[in-house]
Amino acid sequence: MDYGRTYSKVQTRYTDGSLINGSTGMGVYGPKCNIIQALGTYTTIFEAKVLAVIKCAEINLKNGTNINIISDSQALQKALCSNTVKS
Repeated sequence: MDYGRTYSKVQTRYTDGSLINGSTGMGVYGPKCNIIQALGTYTTIFEAKVLAVIKCAEINLKNGTNINIISDSQALQKALCSNTVKS
């Protein structure tokens, strides 16, 4: 993998998950993309961050564009690169 490298004709999308007043939510932001979605009280912040990346990838697959997905979660990045399941 070529981490940290950007290419021309690539859009950058930012993803995040958060907890506010006991309820989680996720967001995806970038060019022509501003999605905010409430996820309820049973979703963890980590799950919200994962769902944001999945939503971002789904949008991208539908549009057929190349993207850089930016997340502030090191745990999420390690989980996505891992080939083992821990629960």
